[in-house]
Amino acid sequence: MRKKNRLAAAFTAGLCAWLLAAAGCVRSTEPWHYRVTQEKEGFGYLILQEKDTFIYQPYMPAIGGKQPFQSAEEAREAAKHICQKLARGESPALSRKEMEKIREKRR
Repeated sequence: MRKKNRLAAAFTAGLCAWLLAAAGCVRSTEPWHYRVTQEKEGFGYLILQEKDTFIYQPYMPAIGGKQPFQSAEEAREAAKHICQKLARGESPALSRKEMEKIREKRR
């Protein structure tokens, strides 16, 4: 009887882990990386997981209007920050405050 219970528990745990992974709830172990892009009036970035594009961001996030980054360095800092957040299992969204810090760093 104990053996059956252990087997059922192991099966249930495995099934739950598979379901969570399939639903995207388990953090991926794949590395996140970025690529700075040249846009019409400035710069943007791509956030990639392996070869797949996860985020295409041609404008500064959290800043009103469609304003591209003025320098590749600003876009790189924002993309790097997002990759770090994703690696920690956090939301990739940048707040206005985070964007202001990134912009101030580059001045």
